[in-house]
Amino acid sequence: MLLVDVSIRLDLTAVAESDAYADVVDLADLAAFVRESVAAQPRRLLETIAVHAARGVLRRYPAVDRVRLRVIKPEPAGLDAADESVTLRLTRRARA
Repeated sequence: MLLVDVSIRLDLTAVAESDAYADVVDLADLAAFVRESVAAQPRRLLETIAVHAARGVLRRYPAVDRVRLRVIKPEPAGLDAADESVTLRLTRRARA
């Protein structure tokens, strides 16, 4: 099991004027996309999971200029501690 927090940055100028859903990122869709991306292929490393998910977010949502992911693996193998976890943080920016 993995826990994933996602943070995105985008310009809100258009939505401030339009008040339209078309000018924002649908957060339910974003959450579903990240869940699917993380589960899509078995991967060994948290780093690989995070990089692929971040790249996918930037490709799928052109309005997003930065994405931050925090991937948490509760009770990872090898730590021999019931309440331990490993956390990876990653930030990626869209290329201009």
